[in-house]
Amino acid sequence: MSLDLDETDDFAAVAALLSTLCSSDELEADAAEELLDALLRITSTADRKVMGDAAFDPVVASVDSFSPDEPQVVEVALGVLAKLASSTQSKCNEELITLIKRVMDENEDDEPTIQEQCCLLIKGLAEGSSSNATKFLGAGIVASLDSALEKIQNVRNKKYVAETKQTIVDAMSTATVPTPAAAPATPPLPPFDLRKHIGYFGFCLASLPAEYTGLDTNRLTLAHFCIHSLKILGVLDQILVQKGMRGNGGEEGKTVRER
Repeated sequence: MSLDLDETDDFAAVAALLSTLCSSDELEADAAEELLDALLRITSTADRKVMGDAAFDPVVASVDSFSPDEPQVVEVALGVLAKLASSTQSKCNEELITLIKRVMDENEDDEPTIQEQCCLLIKGLAEGSSSNATKFLGAGIVASLDSALEKIQNVRNKKYVAETKQTIVDAMSTATVPTPAAAPATPPLPPFDLRKHIGYFGFCLASLPAEYTGLDTNRLTLAHFCIHSLKILGVLDQILVQKGMRGNGGEEGKTVRER
């Protein structure tokens, strides 16, 4: 290699070498691990957002290329990604999530550090991002986290699983719920005019308006509604007397008020 990896802070150059290495036909695990170690060191001083733009994709490629055959390379690569995660959330897509889940599921119990680094990576990508949290949940990451809890041997580090789950839950709670549009204000009903209602039904009972000509065959039905409407309004007897439809003598001739 042309760079002194113990001294350089040129993460772009290191990332370029790593990208070339991962795309070659012959994968060199030792060389990849050396490059990744250099990137891991650089993350402590570099602008992680700028570094992530240059190095994130090549590091992801190294995880894809060396898992599961070279767990020591994958472990360091995941460590770099975990450091860059919170600054590179926009790079979280379905392909990356599928890769993370695959790495967690295919590495056995003798690689607990890989599980720990995956938890930290997921946590960094999901923190404060409801979109990424939704993607992880949709991919079934909870099952992988549950499995990781059994694979992580360090009792203190088992907390990474619970913390990662809580981060996803917290991120989901920040999702913006669209506010439903306010229903249009219902215009107030006009005041009830008893006199006009009585006049209308009384008129229709004696002679239907011209607009009702087409309902001529339904006169009995219309009369039924007019009569019951006047009865509800409490003036049926008065109207019948006024229209000459009932005599005004005796009990039958008495109005409702007179009774």
